[in-house]
Amino acid sequence: MDVFIHIPKTAGSTIRTILSRQYGADGILYFEPGSPGWPAGVTQQQFLDREREAREVRLVTGHHPYGVHERLKTGVRYFSMMRDPVARQISNYFYAFSYEHHPLRASIRAGELTPQQFIRQQARLPGTAQSHLLAGASDTGAGVRAAACHNLEHAFQAVGIAERFDESLLYIAKVMNWHPPVYMRRNVTRLDDERQAERHDSEMQVRTILAHLLADDYAAYHRAQQVMDQWIAAEGSAFATAHAAFAEIQHDIARQDDDRKYAEYFFQNDARLPALMERYAGSAAFRTMAEYLAAPLALPRATPNYTGQIDLCRGGAIAGWALDLGSFAPVEVQVLRYGSELAHIRAERARPDVLAAGYPRADVGFRFEHPALQDPSGVEVLFGSGPLRLRWSG
Repeated sequence: MDVFIHIPKTAGSTIRTILSRQYGADGILYFEPGSPGWPAGVTQQQFLDREREAREVRLVTGHHPYGVHERLKTGVRYFSMMRDPVARQISNYFYAFSYEHHPLRASIRAGELTPQQFIRQQARLPGTAQSHLLAGASDTGAGVRAAACHNLEHAFQAVGIAERFDESLLYIAKVMNWHPPVYMRRNVTRLDDERQAERHDSEMQVRTILAHLLADDYAAYHRAQQVMDQWIAAEGSAFATAHAAFAEIQHDIARQDDDRKYAEYFFQNDARLPALMERYAGSAAFRTMAEYLAAPLALPRATPNYTGQIDLCRGGAIAGWALDLGSFAPVEVQVLRYGSELAHIRAERARPDVLAAGYPRADVGFRFEHPALQDPSGVEVLFGSGPLRLRWSG
């Protein structure tokens, strides 16, 4: 199963058209806890269980943070798309002029909330930050920025960059085993010339004055670019050839489909290519892309789906459970107190309660005894050699 973490204002509507063709609209589960359409009285676990029992879910997507694999209780492949943090926030602000359901539409259109005020307000809502969505509940002991950067390198199969959209799509398509991801632009913010000039000026001002408020997002954004650049470099000239073929197709599509780029798109259609795009399926450029995507990866990545917890630490003993949902191999955990290693042990003791809770196996427990564990202060347990920490139960 795949999981696309949709960070708001990162070309999401355009990406939806691609996802529908890659996974089929019926195979996509939109998961967005707390949204206006969320069913009343239904927990996240109940929602996921109910939907998966009713149909074959191939992709879970929505505005939700990293970590849904712990509720799905199965191995998943994560991917996402980022955007320059200032450009993303400015886009969100000016979206109010064309989207009638924007939560701050009235105050923005009335001039009561300036772009600078909007950025300051958003900076105080960390749950909407790109870094928070990428970090989820992951804990490295060094804050959200470090957790997001760690996940970008070790937990996501691919994270693209909206400013490098076609490169990013080709990168994601290769890693995720997709067909050629030809697309039509959708839900582009419609602004008149005067408003476009205002948007440009506002973005320049915010970059100068307020970019520091988005420091965590910029750290994650730059790390995502580094990871993507390293991957593309390893792919060599084959990537460049496929990218040129992709650009050729997209240039022709944009020329013919430009008048529809302002339309919204939801998961309503099946996996078939729209009529405008059918003719490209047999072209030389399309074949070049398809052949490239079918070739082996130069840098395959193993991305563990860790979950687990510490159940107790008292009387000189510590116990809990840990597993990687994407692997059948036992997980090793590291026990530390105030940064000093006490043990490196394998989590393979029987835990029938974990199996009964819906996880795939029971041989995931650990227990370790040591005089230093009489006092739980300063004690932590890491997955493998770190830096991700297991959480404490409760």
